[in-house]
Amino acid sequence: MLPALHYTEFLAGLLEKGSLGMGRVDGDATVTYHDPCYLGRYHGIYEEPRKLLDSIPGVKIAEIDDNKANALCCGGGGGRMWVESEGERPSMRRVKQAAETGASQMVTSCPYCIQNFEDSARTAGISLGIMDVSEVIAHALGIESKGGAT
Repeated sequence: MLPALHYTEFLAGLLEKGSLGMGRVDGDATVTYHDPCYLGRYHGIYEEPRKLLDSIPGVKIAEIDDNKANALCCGGGGGRMWVESEGERPSMRRVKQAAETGASQMVTSCPYCIQNFEDSARTAGISLGIMDVSEVIAHALGIESKGGAT
């Protein structure tokens, strides 16, 4: 039986074998990658999403503060996105950190993170695109997006 893989592990494996060629994004894009809690701290997947993004001509990664094992939670893990709390939401703090990198896109690989970051960026009036790694790859391969984060 084959082990279960996260899609970033699968695609990074294809990339390493030379079975996945990346196209170029329009112009140059600076992105920052947010490490999702469960993918990173619980599964140790940090490098594969970065390898994929780094392989796309025209994409430059600007590392966000508090990354990899020290990444801040978006606030959605473990159902916390449904809990009201006082003070600044974790996703707001994270979006502000992402904006400080100068990146035009905040990229992650967790739907909860995307939902929280989109809401926080919109609420704060921060012009920052929020995308999944797969969307960036699809764009580089010339595959049209059918909606979702942009």
